[in-house]
Amino acid sequence: MAYILKRRVDYKANQSVLAVSLPVLITDKGILVSHLRFLYTKRNKSQSWLERNVFAVEQLLKFMNAHSSTFTSATELLRSFVDVLCFGSIDDSQNDPSNLYWSPRKVEDVNVTILMKSMDMIFLT
Repeated sequence: MAYILKRRVDYKANQSVLAVSLPVLITDKGILVSHLRFLYTKRNKSQSWLERNVFAVEQLLKFMNAHSSTFTSATELLRSFVDVLCFGSIDDSQNDPSNLYWSPRKVEDVNVTILMKSMDMIFLT
């Protein structure tokens, strides 16, 4: 099973700037550098915004790990991700083949996650 860790790092975009403490996601493939660079460009945002953004990406990565090779397009994957956020991943028999065991999220949470994902499409492509 792939893993996803959240840590903090002191990140410097280049040698002429001060280091900034940012959250970072680390997977079995290494640091998600594109996301770290994205967060650096948004370093003026509030800490809660940064944390929500990291959480949204973390949830998407967990979903992708649970459903690897299930989808034929990014659009299909994102639609299914939103569906699972809205309705949960547990069926009526209390089973979850994905092993995520996500309960349905509030509409506001799903909307924030979708908004974060829309902005993140810049660095994911």
